[in-house]
Amino acid sequence: MKIAIVRPGSPFEIVTDLSSKRKTPAAVIFGDSTRIYGFDALTLGARKPKSVFMRMSRLLGQGPNSDVAAEFKELKFPYEFKLTDRNTWAVKFPAGTGFDDIDYLTAEEVNAMILDYARNMGVLFDNGQKIVDCVVTVPSYFTQHERQAILDAASLVGLNVLSLIDETTAAALQYTVNKEFINKTHRVMFYDMGAGSIQVSIAEFHTLIDKKTKLPKRYFDVLSKAWDENIGGAYLSQVLADKFMEDFVAQHGLDPRGNAKVEYRLRALGEKLKEMLSVNDKLPVNEGTLFEERDLATTASRQFILDNSEPITSRLVAPALKALEDAHLTIDDLQAVEVIGGSIRVPVFQKVLKEGLKRDILDMHLNGDETVALGSAFRAANVSTAFKPRFVGMSDITPFSVGVELYRTQAADQLEEVPVEESSIAEEAEDSEEPASDLEKEKQTHDFLLKSQRTARSMELFPRHCHYKTQKKLTVQAYEDFQVYLYYDKPEELPASAVVPIATFNISGIAQGLANVGDKRIGQPNVTLVFSNDMNGMVVLKDAYMKVRFQYQEEVPVEQPKEEKSVLRTDKDAKDAKEEKKDAKEEKKEEEQVKAPGGTEPKGEEGEVPAVETPAAGATEDKTEEKAEDKPEKKTMLVTKRKIRKVSLRVQALADRQIILPMTKEEKEKSIALLKRMQKLDDEHRERQRIINQHEAFIYDSQGRLEEEEFVQFSEEAERSEIAALLSENEDWLMDEATSATPTEDYKKRYLDMKTAMNRVENRIDEYKRKLEEERKKKEEEERKKKEEEERKKKEEEEKKAEEEKKKAEEAAKNATEEAPSADKGEADEGMCGLDSCSADEGASEL
Repeated sequence: MKIAIVRPGSPFEIVTDLSSKRKTPAAVIFGDSTRIYGFDALTLGARKPKSVFMRMSRLLGQGPNSDVAAEFKELKFPYEFKLTDRNTWAVKFPAGTGFDDIDYLTAEEVNAMILDYARNMGVLFDNGQKIVDCVVTVPSYFTQHERQAILDAASLVGLNVLSLIDETTAAALQYTVNKEFINKTHRVMFYDMGAGSIQVSIAEFHTLIDKKTKLPKRYFDVLSKAWDENIGGAYLSQVLADKFMEDFVAQHGLDPRGNAKVEYRLRALGEKLKEMLSVNDKLPVNEGTLFEERDLATTASRQFILDNSEPITSRLVAPALKALEDAHLTIDDLQAVEVIGGSIRVPVFQKVLKEGLKRDILDMHLNGDETVALGSAFRAANVSTAFKPRFVGMSDITPFSVGVELYRTQAADQLEEVPVEESSIAEEAEDSEEPASDLEKEKQTHDFLLKSQRTARSMELFPRHCHYKTQKKLTVQAYEDFQVYLYYDKPEELPASAVVPIATFNISGIAQGLANVGDKRIGQPNVTLVFSNDMNGMVVLKDAYMKVRFQYQEEVPVEQPKEEKSVLRTDKDAKDAKEEKKDAKEEKKEEEQVKAPGGTEPKGEEGEVPAVETPAAGATEDKTEEKAEDKPEKKTMLVTKRKIRKVSLRVQALADRQIILPMTKEEKEKSIALLKRMQKLDDEHRERQRIINQHEAFIYDSQGRLEEEEFVQFSEEAERSEIAALLSENEDWLMDEATSATPTEDYKKRYLDMKTAMNRVENRIDEYKRKLEEERKKKEEEERKKKEEEERKKKEEEEKKAEEEKKKAEEAAKNATEEAPSADKGEADEGMCGLDSCSADEGASEL
């Protein structure tokens, strides 16, 4: 199996195991109260072939008529099977593995272990991040029971399946990455040949430019699907294994047929040679001590595969031709034939497929092993709310036709054969407007079964190649509760021995809903069933409700227009009316004058409000009557109204007419408890193994430590001898006395004793190293301070020297400024003295 992981801000990645291998066998082996998976399980399977389980997904959803047991026998798997109470298959649990209370494991339980192992690999790959959501790929020929079994298996280990996706559809989704199909239609056939089946689908790709964003959006539609569920690379591996068995019998005269260990080893050898002969014409085969200390020595050639693979190669082309026929296309209408899957690498398979499809080449632009896993990761990013990947529109189809039958009898053998008929697919069926009178007579006239005196009516609900996520409504006129039976109405479309019934439901609450409405009902009750072909490829009854029309009477107000009256008035009457109006205005003015300043009324002597004259009562009454005459008179009347009442009906799943029964809540709880117990034992086993490894490693490390110079320097001879004896004693105990039944606490106690003895010396070494470290740090600190002091003093001297030089420069500049005017004055005095002296000398000479 391949596992891909989706993380925010990171590209899709293939999960690798602890050995960095990108492909992990879907295998589990039981032994010593623990489980081991993957390649380790296959390695141990050579010694315990009955304890290792492979190809367990083939058991999912298989009914009592399935030939799955014969398939395993043909491939020489030593498994024993039995039918469960639900009519599904369980595999016999191996004895002597530490789970003595377990007799059989159901298909859901074994596959739940594989899914949990895949999840744990992802958690380890993603540095311990919790994983809950997943997308699981399934073969396109899986029926509803097989898909439901996958969902049940995932739920047993707490996985939330966001979506199931067909394997070839996942490959088509991955094909859209980094591809544009603008202004053209691109049709591709995806041919997937795996170990146990061949699947083919044809998809049509195109790209549209979004009107708002002007960005391209990719779309693809699956046009057809075809398959062969019982042929694949595993059957070629078994052909080689049978050859090796015959060669061994011919060489040694011994017949190991039926020996589980020999058959397991030869099957593994055939798988290995099948891959090697894909790039080699002939290889030697040597398998030592195969049976009774005898070796197998033979050869395997590509020519042998060519000569003996006809039962397989004769079935390779048929699914591809069937897919072309269903899509109404020819091979020339395809732009590519992409082949994926590990088994298609066999050269003879490629040769036969090219000849059958009349193509010169087969396209291999996708990674045949990883494209399905990466496509499912793309699907997970699209259906999850935590990611916003690039848009790809996908339209998948169901490969089977689904029918529905409505009936009112629990005995299947009493049902009348009814031809397929069309039924009203609308919001409501037509009915009359007549009030309900005689209910029994109305039933016989309008009920969808009673009116035709039938016990059942059926129709095609979802035709073959109907798109996923399609919803349909079926509306009938019903007066009593009835049952809904979903089934595959064309069994010839199904894989061999597939289960035809899908589900049965009881629709109740109709009679009670009619009784609540009573005799106010009019017309006939319309019962609507809402069916959906969901994104997992499963047909579900989403809702059931009844709409009933009824009438009632309600009193509503009716407005009457005011009658016009002619009034004759004389001139005197008009004058009197004018005077009355004038008197009323004067009275109002006097009333306003009575009020005191500030808006308060004046009070009498004892705080009483003075009496104020008011208009006559007759005048007010006349005014009120005049206003009343202006309003229309209000009257009421009884009006008959009609409404539609929607009544939700109860939908209950039934076992009636079903072959495979769903897992009950109690069965799921039992399986969950079993898996949790196994997980706890696995955790305890891993912890025990860690302690044992720690115990053994400590002994060997400590024995070498005793001879190190450092350890000798800080320990006495007697002390080292005592520790050596303790280590030797524990080594002997580990080799000779410790068994699988030895309590884990004994390992812990012995490890602690050895650790304590070694720590007495190690603590001295650590203390000495600690002191040396402290002295080193102290010395470094002193040197650092000394260096800092020297640098400080040097800096101060440099600053002092710089200051002195600055002062000298300033003094020199100052002196130079002062000497300049003194020099000028001295030169002037010297010239005058010369003149005077000259004059005196001259005078003296004259005297």
